[in-house]
Amino acid sequence: MIEIPNFSEELKNTLVPCLEKAKDYLKKSLKLLRDECLLFENNIQAEEAFILMSQVCMYLREYRPRHNFKYYKAKDIEKYCQEKGESQIDNFDKHLDDLAKEDLNKCYYLEWEAFCYLNYALQVSEAKQ
Repeated sequence: MIEIPNFSEELKNTLVPCLEKAKDYLKKSLKLLRDECLLFENNIQAEEAFILMSQVCMYLREYRPRHNFKYYKAKDIEKYCQEKGESQIDNFDKHLDDLAKEDLNKCYYLEWEAFCYLNYALQVSEAKQ
């Protein structure tokens, strides 16, 4: 994914927060499913809710901000320095490598989470038969 300034900012400011909200709402409904019953109103099947949750996880994985593709601006570097309490960054390349590793770990976690929700969908489907 390349950096397209307006689109990338729109993704970060609009789509990703909406996906996070969707994930929170689905988690609440899935908690209800696990604690209460396996039925939803309006003919929505329980396994569909788990599949939707896995899709949201995969969308979050796909549309996450990628630090290694980002063009760093002076204000981004200043903000990082303020967060770390340092006057300057001695090794900015190491910081970028750390961000890339953190991003990769988040990517793996979202994939694992999506897989778990698909597994739950299969278990619910088998339990209904």
